[in-house]
Amino acid sequence: MVQLQVTLLLTVLTTFTRLVAAKAGEIGKPSNKQDDDKLRPQFHLTPGKGWMNDPNGLWYDRKDKIWHAYYQHNKDHNVWNSPISWGHSTSKDLVSWDYYGNALSPKDPGEGYFSGSIVVDRENTSGFFNESTPKEQRAVAMYTHNTNKEVQSLAYTLDGGYSWTEYDRNPVIDMNTAQQRDPKIFWHQDTKKWVMLIARTQKYKVQFFTSKNLKDWEHVSDFEMEVENPSKGDGSSHKWVLTLALHPGSPLGGPLNQYFIGEFDGKRFTPDDHATRLMDYGKDFYSFTTFDSADEEDGPNLGLAWATNWQYATVVPTENFRSFELILERESNFTFWTLYS
Repeated sequence: MVQLQVTLLLTVLTTFTRLVAAKAGEIGKPSNKQDDDKLRPQFHLTPGKGWMNDPNGLWYDRKDKIWHAYYQHNKDHNVWNSPISWGHSTSKDLVSWDYYGNALSPKDPGEGYFSGSIVVDRENTSGFFNESTPKEQRAVAMYTHNTNKEVQSLAYTLDGGYSWTEYDRNPVIDMNTAQQRDPKIFWHQDTKKWVMLIARTQKYKVQFFTSKNLKDWEHVSDFEMEVENPSKGDGSSHKWVLTLALHPGSPLGGPLNQYFIGEFDGKRFTPDDHATRLMDYGKDFYSFTTFDSADEEDGPNLGLAWATNWQYATVVPTENFRSFELILERESNFTFWTLYS
């Protein structure tokens, strides 16, 4: 069975991808200088301790000039194990990272807060904020809450991403299924609505939803493909790109990231063709997603991917952490219908 992970990157031809931020409760030393482990990478984001996999909830705080990265994390085990939380690290330069432990964690240790995304709700469409929270720091997270089924829930931060309040009317989407996860949200300027993409992993498709307030969602279309984990791009130019993370499926074995170029009208993505285009041909590039909230002066479209492979992720020979470092930040652009990163 192919496992889908919609790393849904709706981005635009000839433009670059964006950014997002956050913060948590367990302050530590810089994650790439945390210990004497000779196998710890010095130029990749690694957790201070424990397990890391898919990046999610990436954003850039334009007020404090901080890059925030969240990721699937278990700080007490160096292999994938419940409970899965959202780990959190921050950086000023995308090279040196400070580790903050868990940002969002399930109350039941048998459950998980799986991948999702963060958007900056500058105009307070959600009603979560007042004037005491700067517009640049009005971050809202949506994540998959995994119990005996998978539902989509919200949380928001009043301090720039370092602590989170879960929405008291969660979940905001419950399709009564165990295979709907990894929501990716972005603002669609033409329709003045939020757009969300969710992977229906065993239905071979991505579902598109729209909302005016991040709380009430309407299902508007499907893209038929087996995937997981959505991610969005700029939207200011004339082409959109949908990226998908699939496992297995790589020519070299294990997972891959695939992308489609096409049109998006605010409800439906229509690919220009069905050509198979891969973002990376190596074995250690999975679950690519992009940062939210940066404007063009903050830099080009940037994103992170998980720099390992499920074929050997649990046996990498490290001790304090399992070396699932996130790959170096990638700048993505499109030339002659080919994605370069």
